[in-house]
Amino acid sequence: MAAVQDFHWSTDVDSMWQALVTLAILIPMAALIGAYTSWHQRYHGAWPKLIGPKPPEIRRVYRVYAVMFLLAAAALVGLALLVPWWVTGPVTAVVAYGCLAAYERIYERAAAAVRERLA
Repeated sequence: MAAVQDFHWSTDVDSMWQALVTLAILIPMAALIGAYTSWHQRYHGAWPKLIGPKPPEIRRVYRVYAVMFLLAAAALVGLALLVPWWVTGPVTAVVAYGCLAAYERIYERAAAAVRERLA
């Protein structure tokens, strides 16, 4: 999304093309986010519970995710300010995938620890 934002405000592209390309990127991106969320719910058997009491193992995972997200977002925004949009896009995709993959591994280990502790 940082690449899309950087592209959208670019001054070297006609505004009509900016709008069309922005929509052509954002619509599939939103669909991918929806697909990932749906898969995540099916895979874990429940939605992640963001509000209310959670096991301590899961609270730690959420804290790690929040820190990881903030650091990655700050780095990507900084990158978007320094390099062209076509560089920011692939870097953002790799960083986002890496963060999600790490989160999934950490979350699964925490969920297994909760299941074991409660069994």
